[in-house]
Amino acid sequence: MPFLKTKDKMKFIYLRYYNYLQHIRVMYEKQREEPCTARNMPMFSGRIAWGRQLYRKIEQPMLIFKEHPWLFKYVTLLPCPVLVINKRL
Repeated sequence: MPFLKTKDKMKFIYLRYYNYLQHIRVMYEKQREEPCTARNMPMFSGRIAWGRQLYRKIEQPMLIFKEHPWLFKYVTLLPCPVLVINKRL
């Protein structure tokens, strides 16, 4: 159904997720030395919880993309989000 403009919508969703990943990367770079943790958490467990929280923010949308691999056939100009994250970590 060409009137749905699926290609444009998929590009928009992909671009939003790509920008979201860039935002998460900047947040990680800025806070990795002194992450925001809960007041009552010990230092190491607070850092682990912070890292897991960032990972969950990345992982949940990635699982949706994994369930629908046809989304990637519409977007060829941007790098794959998985490669962007793996490069930084």
